Amino acid sequence: MNKSSTESLLADAGDPDDLLCCLFESILKGSATDASLDRIVSRLRLPESSLADFLLEKSCLLMAINIVVKDNSDLFANGQEELLPWLYLQQITDHIIKKTGIVYERVVKHGGRAFCQVDEHGVIVYANPKMLQLAGREELLNQPLSALFDEQEQRMINESLAFHGEKSPKLMVLNLQRADGACVPVGTELAPIMISGCHHGGYAGMVDISGPMESTMQVMEQSPLGILKTNTHYEIIYANPRAHKMCGLSGNMKGIPVESLCPDRKNREILQSQMKKRFENGTASEYEIEITRRDNGQRVPVMIAAMPERNIRGQITGSLAILRSLELEYAAEKINYHIATCNDTRDLLQKFVDEIANVCPFDLVVISAYSKNLHHVRSLFCSPEQEQRFRWWVMPPDLKRWIEHRASDDIFDLENFLSRPEWKALKENPEIRKLLKAELYSIIRCPIWDREEDQSSRLVSAVTFFRRGKKAFTEEDKKRLKSLPLVKTILATLHLEEKRKLSFRFKLIKKIFAACEDMHKVANLITSELVGFYEWNNVSIFRIDERDSVYRFHLLSQKAKDDDPDYLLPPHYKQRYDQGVLSHVYLTGKPIFTGNVKEDRDIKDYYLQGFESESNSELCVPIMAYGKVFWLLNIEDPLENAFSSDEVEELQVVLGEIGVILEKAFQHHFLREILQLASDAIIVIDNGWKVRQVNPAVEKLLGYPEMEMINFSLEKIFVNQDDWQWLKRGGQISGQEIQLGHKDSTVVAVYVSTFELPQEVGGGSVLLARDLSQIKRLEELDYLGKLYYEIAIQTKTPLSLLFKWIKRLQGETSPADRQDTLSKALKQLRKLTLTYDRLVLYDKKEGLVPYQPLLADIEEILELLPGEFPDSEWQKVLVTKEPDLPLLRVDIFQLTFCLETIISYLLRAASQESQVTISVGYHDGTITIKLRGIVPELPSTAAEIGTQASAQLTETISDMALGDAVIRTFIENHEGATYKRERQGDVCEYYIEFKAEKERSLL
Repeated sequence: MNKSSTESLLADAGDPDDLLCCLFESILKGSATDASLDRIVSRLRLPESSLADFLLEKSCLLMAINIVVKDNSDLFANGQEELLPWLYLQQITDHIIKKTGIVYERVVKHGGRAFCQVDEHGVIVYANPKMLQLAGREELLNQPLSALFDEQEQRMINESLAFHGEKSPKLMVLNLQRADGACVPVGTELAPIMISGCHHGGYAGMVDISGPMESTMQVMEQSPLGILKTNTHYEIIYANPRAHKMCGLSGNMKGIPVESLCPDRKNREILQSQMKKRFENGTASEYEIEITRRDNGQRVPVMIAAMPERNIRGQITGSLAILRSLELEYAAEKINYHIATCNDTRDLLQKFVDEIANVCPFDLVVISAYSKNLHHVRSLFCSPEQEQRFRWWVMPPDLKRWIEHRASDDIFDLENFLSRPEWKALKENPEIRKLLKAELYSIIRCPIWDREEDQSSRLVSAVTFFRRGKKAFTEEDKKRLKSLPLVKTILATLHLEEKRKLSFRFKLIKKIFAACEDMHKVANLITSELVGFYEWNNVSIFRIDERDSVYRFHLLSQKAKDDDPDYLLPPHYKQRYDQGVLSHVYLTGKPIFTGNVKEDRDIKDYYLQGFESESNSELCVPIMAYGKVFWLLNIEDPLENAFSSDEVEELQVVLGEIGVILEKAFQHHFLREILQLASDAIIVIDNGWKVRQVNPAVEKLLGYPEMEMINFSLEKIFVNQDDWQWLKRGGQISGQEIQLGHKDSTVVAVYVSTFELPQEVGGGSVLLARDLSQIKRLEELDYLGKLYYEIAIQTKTPLSLLFKWIKRLQGETSPADRQDTLSKALKQLRKLTLTYDRLVLYDKKEGLVPYQPLLADIEEILELLPGEFPDSEWQKVLVTKEPDLPLLRVDIFQLTFCLETIISYLLRAASQESQVTISVGYHDGTITIKLRGIVPELPSTAAEIGTQASAQLTETISDMALGDAVIRTFIENHEGATYKRERQGDVCEYYIEFKAEKERSLL
């Protein structure tokens, strides 16, 4: 065949990429061209072709050639010609296999990609060296491929190798479990092998991606956010450490259904709805949800940002979720809400601590407050509650320097910290020893300043968290605590404390104003309120009594916490002015406070223990009024250091305010008592000349009861209308005698003064009216006193002369002398007669000055007596009387005369050393006046009888006997009055009793 006929034959042979065409070319030209061979190789490289298809094509071609040869055997007489097609076809096949199958084999066996083939049951029938190396094993034949992976991934591998009708392989990232226990992340291709529609097992190709994944995994492992990966079965395939902590799991989370993180229905439905978006719609989303911790069942609010994960073919293979805890945000939000709504310090701190415990657990938290000078610290709040021995803790200088640091103080090993030389002293402190005993070694302390930290800011508080064990707190704990509004909460708490103190002071002052009419009630109010607010064990108030020239401190009021009888003084407790802490405060006017009365060298020597139980702290503060100590406030408590300098200052401010109120209250009380007890009638009139207020003396003067006088027209009581018209025109009466009408229509002579009240207090006027009848009676009494004195003077001489002349008359014998003496004696008797004729005119029944009883105060009568005796004589008289005695209705002159007469008798008989006593008491509606003195018995021996002293005594006793009848007559003039005289040995006692009047009770 020539060249042209050969080419024509090849052109008619068919497709140039066909194996037959390539065979014809080899037969006709001696060999196939490279281009023809490459075309077949290229065809085999197409996705729809395979080496098996080529071998099938070759087999079919050989079969066809074999048939042709058999049918045309005569054409192939030469045996070599018969074998030539087979030889050329094998040559073409070798070339094709060399460029395809051998290359593929080398790639599979010696390439850098791990490869293994499995049978229909997933058992490895071949594994290349790279696969053995990756698995860390010498042999993998006859081992299930899934055994190299964990349980969760085994199901995914088996599903991917099974015949499922899909032509494309599955691409995924799996974790290969090496023989040495290491876990290697591998990019894996899994697919079943289908040949001619039949399932012939499958294959797996793997690439070690631990290198590229390592940096990604490091980022995910160290992320402060939680990261979760799930497969399409909603199972967790990866969780970083932060996610473990958020979910409360310390072990492996692989294989855990993600829905188990939300056991409650509400959050589980949210999670299912969101995951449906991922796996069905392929969309990302962000949403809030609450997951439930596995360790303690606590719900944790989280924000989840989730997106689907896809392989290189775009298929969804799982989901990636980033979890951001909202615990701190929610806790901060709740704390801010508590700050805005809580009005009670303890309530706010309890809620504040509860919120912190949810996000940063602790074993103990102590919230402390510092005094301004940083000498004292006390616990504002402690959780759990701790028994307190100290109310305030005196800080050592070294500790003071430590707490003044302007940063948080963290101690991870308290034992080691206290081993330092500068802190060794603290180790012996009882409170520190309690911490060590409880193994509370780890501490985070957060100092609180009153403003932004600068040179002028002041440390006011600290929040200290404790955990058991050493190094129990982490840096994350510090960051979490720092992110919460600790400073804001504590400053709000201190503000509530200040607000509470101001409210207490305001309410206390308000209550004192309401009770200021009763000073004893005011004292009771102060003690009870201070105990209730500060919870001190005893608060007492002492009044100063300077009677008998001995200063004594008398208990006025006291209150004990819970009314504990062990912390109450005896009801009538009193103390000398030179004893105890009270004396020092009274004399200096400065407060004294101590944290330990037994160890304070300035206090212990003169401290007086007054309670049944032990007292350790004492604070004594003077309550000043009118520039002097009015009361003494004393506070005692069993806790050591129960007071700080800040509280002393606060208390002084409170007591200063109270002192001003007490001054006003005392003035009010003083004016009220004057109004109630004044003997002059006081009438307050409004601008309409209606009576607004009267004192009890008005009823005594005019006969109108107080309630009847209210809104009474003043015009009705004026007898002379000119006086009334003068007042009505705006005139004032500076002091003049006028007449007012009594309720019984009689006329009362009074001395009246008026003055206007300021318009700022409502205006009006005040009318003062003094009863002139008593004044005139006193004038008459003064005259009668002078008259009796003159009579005594006038009768003394005649009597003396008469006595002498009668004795002389006895010795005269001459009638002329006796007549002369008798005549002179008669003249003296005539003088006595004239004198007593004048006295008879003043007899009660017959004379010009009858018995005139008046309401009188016995205290006023007693005050008049010293003026009737020389001072040297009156020094022998001691007067005692009960306070607030009722009034008497007596004739003042007659009672005064009786008292003066009895006192004169007793003084005449008294020796230089003896004393005359007068005591006045009240019992069961009767006032008793008792006069007592020493009157010796008359002498019994002749020698004594003849002495001058005996004669004087005899004369005195005689005068007493004569005067007794006159005294009895005067006393019995008074209705219901009694008089008696008793003698026991040398003691002579006089008793005068009167019925008390009821008018005093109305004042």
